[in-house]
Amino acid sequence: MEEKNYKKALSMAKEHLAYIAGSLSMERVQDVARQGLERILEVEQTPELWLEFARTVAKLLGANSAVKELSHQMATMGTPTTATQLHSFQSAVSLAEHYDQQARKYLAEIFGQRAHVPAPPKE
Repeated sequence: MEEKNYKKALSMAKEHLAYIAGSLSMERVQDVARQGLERILEVEQTPELWLEFARTVAKLLGANSAVKELSHQMATMGTPTTATQLHSFQSAVSLAEHYDQQARKYLAEIFGQRAHVPAPPKE
């Protein structure tokens, strides 16, 4: 990849990580992934690579949104009182953490050691 294209692709990847770290509604998840893929394909013509990236982004956004929704429910309804509620919350947190690690690892593999992919900010 040419240096110019590398910088543009890296900039786009960082922009997507900013989306991931932010709070998106579930309605925006597919839209962001689709727009991101279209923009990325303008720069780098390896659809398989970037489609996988877009899928990872969409999975992470979905898990992130699920955790935010569960957190909101806990704030309005109180802490989970049943074992089932607690297990559901813990599962969603674990899923989000898994996808967060997977996405950062995948981006590091794509961009090599030159890319610094920070963890999403704690809320």
